[in-house]
Amino acid sequence: MFGLLYFVGGSKSDGNAAKLNQIKIFNFAIKDSLEQNSVKYDHLIFEDQIVTKYDLAFNYGKTSYSKINTPISAYSGTTGLVIGTHRKPIKISVLKTSDKDTFKYLVYGILEWKLLGVRLYTQSKIYDGVKLLI
Repeated sequence: MFGLLYFVGGSKSDGNAAKLNQIKIFNFAIKDSLEQNSVKYDHLIFEDQIVTKYDLAFNYGKTSYSKINTPISAYSGTTGLVIGTHRKPIKISVLKTSDKDTFKYLVYGILEWKLLGVRLYTQSKIYDGVKLLI
């Protein structure tokens, strides 16, 4: 019932809907500065709830001069049931560590709770950790 009310109350024009569903990609390095064929993709789930998952996906590659893994770009997404909530990543950082096969990550965002299109509650969320590369 609440899901139906959310869809009716929270309807947007087609132009706004397309704008809301765009993924924001955070860029860290230029692909051309990296070794050819060294670019890889990795992914991690940093919050796994019953029906919703929040994740981070990023590309990385080796620099041509030092052969060290370097982050290229990243984005954060949501999968699963998201009725009544809207998550907006504000800042994503993926950093090299002293271990060449490990990155530190930080995802800062806002989570809005809505009912009938009206924002009820807003909270900031910070996820950080270390990811061993595959």
